Amino acid sequence: MTEKWGSKKKINFGPQNSVFLKKDMEENEKTVCMCMDVTEIEIINAIKNDNCRTAQEVGRITGAGTICGGCKGITEKLIAENL
Repeated sequence: MTEKWGSKKKINFGPQNSVFLKKDMEENEKTVCMCMDVTEIEIINAIKNDNCRTAQEVGRITGAGTICGGCKGITEKLIAENL
């Protein structure tokens, strides 16, 4: 489960996730949502660990897409790629 406390974020990687190599981690640390400072890996974790299937569900877990909505398209793409 991904939890968020103010500007501090805690990501719990579940056993069902594959282990990311350092290069993969760096690539997935790209910020997707500038408003809420949510990274690609946080969205992927919400999809895989919290079973999010829509941008709205990802937003409830991570906050992505809940302010201006500009990142919803990228979020939907990540959902499609990670189901």
